[in-house]
Amino acid sequence: MSGRYVGYTLFGDDATYVNCHLHDASVISPTTVGCRFKWSNVNTMVSGSNAVDIKSTMTNCRTVSNNGHGGVLSAGNNDIYGSEFYGTDGGLYCADNIGQVRVRGGLAQGGSSSGLRISGGEKHMIEGVTTKSTSGNSSAILNASKVIYTGNNDSANPTNFTGTTFTLQN
Repeated sequence: MSGRYVGYTLFGDDATYVNCHLHDASVISPTTVGCRFKWSNVNTMVSGSNAVDIKSTMTNCRTVSNNGHGGVLSAGNNDIYGSEFYGTDGGLYCADNIGQVRVRGGLAQGGSSSGLRISGGEKHMIEGVTTKSTSGNSSAILNASKVIYTGNNDSANPTNFTGTTFTLQN
């Protein structure tokens, strides 16, 4: 699928490469779905791996993985607004040492790992996000610098900010 898609869609076999903007869509796939262009109001359900590989902006989306992370942010300098990430591993997992992770509003809920996990990089902004986990940290922001972390609800589980320097903190 490529170009621009507006409306409802359902993928049954493999939605790994969704090379288009998605708006008001639903995606069901057994494998990780790639968010390469802006998504808004997209619901994604993945059964066999991490739900979404994020390399672009997401607004008001919901991603669920029944066997992995709800979302994996694999490229820096992206914005995530009002989106929800649910995973049996982590909620929203950010690749190591990427910069400028910006998450505003929404929820990141993990199972065996953190609700939100950032390791390394700099100039991150996490604002107004609810983070929680069944058995991991609510938020784990490790060895990062120049982090703005304000107005978040991370009280459901302990947090881990080892080696991180903050500009502002809750």
